[in-house]
Amino acid sequence: MKKGFTLIELMIAIAIIIILAAIIVQSYFTLVNRSRVAVIEYNLKAIATALEAFKTNWTKYPVYNTSEANSWAYLKVELTGTGTGSGYINVSSAATITGEKGGIQYITLEALKSLEIKSNLYNGSGSITYTSDGNIYTLTVIAVIDGKTYTFTMLPGGQITVSSN
Repeated sequence: MKKGFTLIELMIAIAIIIILAAIIVQSYFTLVNRSRVAVIEYNLKAIATALEAFKTNWTKYPVYNTSEANSWAYLKVELTGTGTGSGYINVSSAATITGEKGGIQYITLEALKSLEIKSNLYNGSGSITYTSDGNIYTLTVIAVIDGKTYTFTMLPGGQITVSSN
């Protein structure tokens, strides 16, 4: 009786290993993409909390100023309390409904930058837009994750819908 494996047995074993590796790699990339989507949703929830706190203090959401070139830049300024001049609500010269001085930081700039990075805003493949009349708002994030485009839409109360193509 011979000891060892035949060439056919080795080829079958290698084929099984390759098939299992392909399944594992595909599962890994699926999980990575799901985690990227979850991080964007988490960041949006943080922004929703900041927007609700803003509305509590100022009785309305930040109203998008049409003279501002970028709605996302406008929202960042309002939520970080760094606005100056007439087009902003949350300025140090204004007072909230409770009499608190404006310029309140509702969320950190780093938290907002995290959303920008995860949505690929810096490489031009993603976008973030904000619209509001003061009573309701819509925050839309378009992110390209592994070649697939995801659209996240957030409404008051932090209700988030995600669609992909």
